[in-house]
Amino acid sequence: MKHIFMRREIRLRVVLVWLALCWVGFGFTQEHWGLTVGNYAGINGVSLNPASLVNFHQFFDVRLLSAGQTVENNHLYIGADEYRVTDLFSRSPVLPQYEETYPSGYTVKLSGFLHEQRGKAKSLFEGTKVEGPGILLVNGNMGYGFSSSARMMVSVKDLPEDVANFAYIGLGYEPQHGIDYRSPGFGGTGMAWNEYAFSLSRVFEDRHYRRFSAGITVKLLLGASGFYAHFENLDYQMIDRNTLDIHAMTTQVGIALPLDYERNAFPDPSGLFKGSGGAFDLGFAFLYKDGNYYRRRARRLCEQPYTTYLFRLGVSLLDIGFVRFRKNTMVHRYENITYLWNNISSYQYQNVNYLMNDLSGRFYGVPGKSYAGSSMTIYTPAAASLQLDYSFEYDLFLGAVWVHPLVFNHQTVRRPAQLALIPRYETTNVGVALPLSLYEYRYPRVGLSVRAYMLTIGTEKLGAFTGLFDFSGMDIYFSLKFSLDKGFCLESSKGFECGDIRFK
Repeated sequence: MKHIFMRREIRLRVVLVWLALCWVGFGFTQEHWGLTVGNYAGINGVSLNPASLVNFHQFFDVRLLSAGQTVENNHLYIGADEYRVTDLFSRSPVLPQYEETYPSGYTVKLSGFLHEQRGKAKSLFEGTKVEGPGILLVNGNMGYGFSSSARMMVSVKDLPEDVANFAYIGLGYEPQHGIDYRSPGFGGTGMAWNEYAFSLSRVFEDRHYRRFSAGITVKLLLGASGFYAHFENLDYQMIDRNTLDIHAMTTQVGIALPLDYERNAFPDPSGLFKGSGGAFDLGFAFLYKDGNYYRRRARRLCEQPYTTYLFRLGVSLLDIGFVRFRKNTMVHRYENITYLWNNISSYQYQNVNYLMNDLSGRFYGVPGKSYAGSSMTIYTPAAASLQLDYSFEYDLFLGAVWVHPLVFNHQTVRRPAQLALIPRYETTNVGVALPLSLYEYRYPRVGLSVRAYMLTIGTEKLGAFTGLFDFSGMDIYFSLKFSLDKGFCLESSKGFECGDIRFK
């Protein structure tokens, strides 16, 4: 098989949408270490461990706006030789159009991407997070936080390579015709929701060299849309571009979309939110202080001293929760299906209801028989996390973070697994971090984040902006916030000097 390519103009959003919606490897959403790790992370850092709320440099922190997007997959990519970094910032990017030629003489044109062919299952993660106003306040041993955000995540896991190829190239992909494919369970889940989070943290012990704190975040979730599709088994053969022979199939599909399923009108009349639910984060933190001292009680919030440390250890459970969808929701189940589908390439569906009724009529002989309910539950991207941070001299730190997804069932949005080592330099006004991470325990990455006063910008995949590697996804984020640090008062207080007060 040979590849040739030529360039053509494609809108950048087409690239991102294709990576996100085409069945291919799995927000903010990936973890954004430049925002969540560090002693100046403030309200952004509460999302990694709510117990850290009382341990940051700030006693008061206000986030104005943060946003980030992650797209990653292990199926579609642009070769490093053809990828141009300037396309990411162009209004009319020029991307390659590939052509594959096989020994049989069969030729196929690929719209913008090569497809990895190693016989391995494919996965996809797409995550977008926009965080609005957020606030953190620390008063003595107590810390309080509020955060608002809009989140969207799509995860696909264990997608068979043959299904991914048919989804991208089309049913006329001849190299896969006449082959019997058998696949175990696979599927995908996605959700878009608004989140309103209330955090509480407390220091339970602070004496000698030890400081223990715990924290919890409780979240109200309003679901705007959601979907899942789970195949328990799939045994099929694509005989030719027009004939699909399903030997055995069991699958369940649920959708709750802002779309009129009959008229294709957007939005539908049922309202902005299709469901609601809740979630929580729970965390614990231990600081081994760099000195045996206790703190004098501050008379003003700004007089609170910051606790310096030799190392810090944290453990947390993140995003344990769900959204129950009840509006404009439908669930369909197709069980033990056997069907020979002729002329499949010629069918066009006018709307969602027509599609579902047609599938039910084909597989069961009765339109609507596949209908299995008008409500569904989507589980949030839960994870367990460990954090370790070591303090060196000269404002240098080394952090390590482990995040592992917790998948409760096939209706769970799956968060990517990650290991990260994060060296950083940070002061009140500036900070630089160079995260070194292992995405899904197998894909190494190098990131970079820079903080200057109120603004932080960064990426966890610096290679996507260099043009030195194949392009299979990207990550970018920023945050705008302002803070007031512990031990710093705008006006001096009579009889009390602000600062890091220690008593041996």
